[in-house]
Amino acid sequence: MQSPCTPWRRIGNEIILAPQGREDFDHLSETAAVVWSLLETPCSLDDLVGAVAQLYSVPAEAIATDVEALVADLLERGTIQEAQATP
Repeated sequence: MQSPCTPWRRIGNEIILAPQGREDFDHLSETAAVVWSLLETPCSLDDLVGAVAQLYSVPAEAIATDVEALVADLLERGTIQEAQATP
């Protein structure tokens, strides 16, 4: 899910992220911006891959590695966070 501590702005089909504690910005291309938008609501990685695959009419297997890499990168940068499971 999107980190509530990351200010962001949509500019056209792209998104600019302003992670806290940094002087620079992160730029998400159109496809990465779609993933960011989908992460507004917490979801599993499988659900995220499935949603992106459906939006772009491609097999989930064809994009899974790329979506996983993007999610890993966004997690590392602190712009998204793993949703906490509720008991």
